[in-house]
Parts: sequence; structure tokens; C-alpha cells
Amino acid sequence: MGATAVAIVSPIYFRLTPDAVYAYFAEIGRNSPIDVTLYNIPMFASPIDLPTIRRLAELPRIVGIKDSSGDLAFMMRMIAAVRSRASRLLVSDGWKPCWRRC
Repeated sequence: MGATAVAIVSPIYFRLTPDAVYAYFAEIGRNSPIDVTLYNIPMFASPIDLPTIRRLAELPRIVGIKDSSGDLAFMMRMIAAVRSRASRLLVSDGWKPCWRRC
């Protein structure tokens, strides 16, 4: 179809454990032919916690994350957590269309 990247939300309907969320995104990240942006929207889907984000940031196809938690403190901790591990990871919040390279 010509897409170069995709944004993927965590599974909805059932709250998954952090290990299950990691397994879900890792499977996609390892097998996707295009880049993947994680979409953290915990009010509607299983949340992506900081340890999981750190682990997923190490996968080459995971290139960004959009956080729509509305929690600025969480977003600042997330940026600090991935800054040293994945300087290529793009971070955006759900409240404004502003991308920042960590």
C-alpha cells in the first residue's frame, strides 16, 4: 500500500500484563516490514509502562511513541528513560502534534 510506518495501539477490551503488552509489540516490531510507532492510550487500551517502553525502544523497527495518557510527569519520565537507550526514538504526546527526538 506504500506506507512507510504504522501507529499501533495496545490491545483493547482486556487489560494485559506488562509482559503481555511487551510480547504483543515485540512480535510486531520484530516482524514488521515498516517502522512502528507505539500508541499509549491507557484510558482505552492496555497501558505501556516505562520498563516495557525501555525494552521496546531497543527494537530497530520501533521508532516512536505517542503518549495520550495526559500525564506530563509520566511523559517526562519516559523521555528520560529512553534518552540514553534509543536516541532515535521520537516522542509525542496526545494533546498536541509536537514531535521531539529524544
